[in-house]
Amino acid sequence: MNLRRTIGQAAFATGFNPVQFANFVRGLPHFYAERREFKRQWRASHPQPNFEFRHSISLSGDRYQTAGAVKGHYFNQDLFVAKQVFKANPARHVDVGSRIDGFIAHIASFRTVDVLDIRPLESPDDNITFHQVNILDLDSKWFESTDSLSCLHALEHFGLGRYGDPVDVDGWFKGLEAMTSMLKPRGVLYLSVPTGLTQRVEFNAQRVFSLERLYSYLNERFEILSINVISNSGSVVAITPFEGQIQVPEWLTENDCSMWQLRRHE
Repeated sequence: MNLRRTIGQAAFATGFNPVQFANFVRGLPHFYAERREFKRQWRASHPQPNFEFRHSISLSGDRYQTAGAVKGHYFNQDLFVAKQVFKANPARHVDVGSRIDGFIAHIASFRTVDVLDIRPLESPDDNITFHQVNILDLDSKWFESTDSLSCLHALEHFGLGRYGDPVDVDGWFKGLEAMTSMLKPRGVLYLSVPTGLTQRVEFNAQRVFSLERLYSYLNERFEILSINVISNSGSVVAITPFEGQIQVPEWLTENDCSMWQLRRHE
């Protein structure tokens, strides 16, 4: 792992964003100049200012940001899979560990969803039913309980202790087995995980899966309906296996994301 990535991960873990801080400092001259001009106009307004001038908050780095993030793993996977669920319109949809303020918000805009996570959550909407569950110690009431299941950018964390879960070196495998048991026969699983050229553990952050090895594992247990890879540039590219083998794209890096639509066998 190079030094730049190590520093970046440490900054992320502590909540410090060096790019945001640099933009904040860069924007300070604009902030002070524009505040002086605003206060000049405010004092000159007649007959009275419409708003009381209470205080100033410097958000000087915002001028260098775009209107929003429309690329990256989470944006693309959340939107892509939500569209698939909308199109399929399953009788029930259950999610394990996906992002609440992304994918779950998309789903809850048009249907009900049961959400399972080891961390607590107050259900923010009538369409979201939350269950605090350790997927590695699954109650039998969940067996064959749904015809549609999602787990987006979550499986890679199981058993690494990052979210207060017990350490388990085989957590990803046990988690996938548990989710398979949750599906009814012919039920569909939407799965996404970090994907790279090498399969590795980055404790206590995540696992990164080899595209070839993950394909080999999933192909034995599911009918693979589709495979899409989200590149670091934000592109979503369909991958088509040929004669039971998968060709690794030349552009694949160590830090991409693969999305799988899988159907449980009878």
